[in-house]
Amino acid sequence: MNPYDYFTHQLNSPSWHWEIIWYFFVAGIAAGSYITASIAQLTGSKAETGGSVRGYLLGLPLVMIGGFLLIIDLDRPERFLHMLWYFPQNIPMFKASTPMSLGGWALGVFGMFAAFSFLYALVRMEKVTTPVLVKFANALHEGPFAKVNLILGMLAAFYLATYTGVLANTSHLPGWAASPLIPVLFLVSGMSAGMAVMVLMTPKKNELEEYMHKLERADTYMILFELVVLVTFVASLGRWWYTVGSGLYGTLLWVVVVGLGLLVPLAMKWKPNLLGQRTAVVSSILVIIGGYFLRYVVILGPQSGYNGF
Repeated sequence: MNPYDYFTHQLNSPSWHWEIIWYFFVAGIAAGSYITASIAQLTGSKAETGGSVRGYLLGLPLVMIGGFLLIIDLDRPERFLHMLWYFPQNIPMFKASTPMSLGGWALGVFGMFAAFSFLYALVRMEKVTTPVLVKFANALHEGPFAKVNLILGMLAAFYLATYTGVLANTSHLPGWAASPLIPVLFLVSGMSAGMAVMVLMTPKKNELEEYMHKLERADTYMILFELVVLVTFVASLGRWWYTVGSGLYGTLLWVVVVGLGLLVPLAMKWKPNLLGQRTAVVSSILVIIGGYFLRYVVILGPQSGYNGF
């Protein structure tokens, strides 16, 4: 028996399957798009805010999907509520020492900020015109407390994107515990995938050309950073590198994630006329696909010695 099989057979399997992979994926995009849209609003022009505001449309629905995925992953779905509320005494349940408890609250807190920004996006797009709602949304995003609201929302998004990696790090599986870079990797991947979705959501308008240029450039830098973090992550696994870097999972990592999900989009961004007007669309789709398979490999690969995938 090789060392990995020996160690993993001494442990209880975390049994993370497709629900958790998809949860990590949608949570990353939700956080990445929110952070990107908030930074654009804090630092950009009014025209750029008009484009980036579409990123606020992603957070709330993706958080709702993420919550649903967490619930159906549990053997007893009602236990999700017990992570948030202590029913015998009818008080909130918060355990700072428990990643699952922190994660449940992070999802809820970010969901609140995402809901505020979702409403603001609808107001900016003139889909909501009710005076009280317009005043409320504008006060949070354009009033004197706008910076505080956006910074707190970004902190919640940052935690949501990284805590998914922290959950893996707290496991005793060597393929997860061997490297502290999983939270960073998931954050950077969520940022690049979130930006890619925002590229797909941005309409072709003359007034948004400068915004699109900045968004594409930011995504290029983020893809480069993700590539560096990914290679460093695999190297930091040491003797356990093969849990993600060889066999089926290695093929998915090097061919799908690195090749199709990072290197090909980079080539397309450096040659923006490669496919004409479809270049940005194709490169963004590839980044999103790569983001999903990154989580697929990182979550299932280290479990393979135990579960026999």
